[in-house]
Amino acid sequence: MEPDRPTSRIEERWREKLADYLVQGHLGKALHYLARIIDAPPSLFDEILAEERRIAWMLRINLLLQHRRYREALAWVLYELDINPENAAALALRLKLRRHLEREEPERKARSASTETEFDWPGVAGMRSVKAMLERDVLLPLVEPALFAKYKLSPPNGILFYGPPGCGKTHIARALARKATRVFMEIKPSDLGSIYLHGSQGRIKALFEEAVVKSPCLLFFDELDALVPMRGHAGGYQDNEVNEFLVQLNNCAERGLLVVGATNRLGSIDTAVSRPGRMDKKVFVGLPDIEARADLFRICLEERPVVPVDMIDLARISEGYTCAEITHLCDEAARIALETNREITQIDFQRVIKNSRPAGHSNDPRDWE
Repeated sequence: MEPDRPTSRIEERWREKLADYLVQGHLGKALHYLARIIDAPPSLFDEILAEERRIAWMLRINLLLQHRRYREALAWVLYELDINPENAAALALRLKLRRHLEREEPERKARSASTETEFDWPGVAGMRSVKAMLERDVLLPLVEPALFAKYKLSPPNGILFYGPPGCGKTHIARALARKATRVFMEIKPSDLGSIYLHGSQGRIKALFEEAVVKSPCLLFFDELDALVPMRGHAGGYQDNEVNEFLVQLNNCAERGLLVVGATNRLGSIDTAVSRPGRMDKKVFVGLPDIEARADLFRICLEERPVVPVDMIDLARISEGYTCAEITHLCDEAARIALETNREITQIDFQRVIKNSRPAGHSNDPRDWE
């Protein structure tokens, strides 16, 4: 693909190509590439391409914000508003950026380059598309509720993270709660179990009542498919619990609650749970891309005795591994080094990866629906 020729459609696997630019430190090429995606003429008959363009626009804004280029980000927001004056996300970003720039100057001297800002996702490796969608569809409506209400839009009542196991769904939920300044409550199916008939029904109600007291609150349900399976498929013994969960899901946003669920089996969840107005926002959290894998190795190796290693090489040879598997690789390399009380080396990782194979999970969203 020639670098200066605008594309007539959005290329397949463009997000992987973007991640490859970023992991090599080619920020300029990444920004230029995103600009070409944004300026590609969208098909009037292909909403998928239009959505990809919107994601590319958010990714470009987020990249600029990550590198503290706030005025340039604002310029791109204003450019978008010239083209699409009623883009609610752009309107909200314009307000947020202008407020940030107004207070930036007096704070700039006291703030180091490494200081966390409201635009960062600390500890969340890569996954830029997921973070961009959450910024646009969850965080901005929470920050500018009046603006979104003008367009009859409100924050989602509930969100479903789905995809392969071990890819960071819980970690992203924690980061989302932190960025939304909400109390984080994590619930597993076993937490709501009871020896009494329909005892879980009362526990579900009590849980939501507790969350309202702590609101604003993010309720995170891990393995949601085990809690609210398709009614009638489990002999009917869980139907009352599912019904109670549905009742509690109603009007969560008005009670200061954001419900987030995680599942590896989206199709096993009762359809009434994922209908519009309940948990209708679905976000695929797939295998980490090359940028995410490089970031994961950096995060996992922090504060460990390690000689300088080639993170890009490690990211390349660990394609197909989940976040959990990459953490395991780091632990195993550390154990090898510990045996002789020395620093972790590149050879340790090569040895571990040679003897460890990924689970081989599909990265196609359709396989997890």
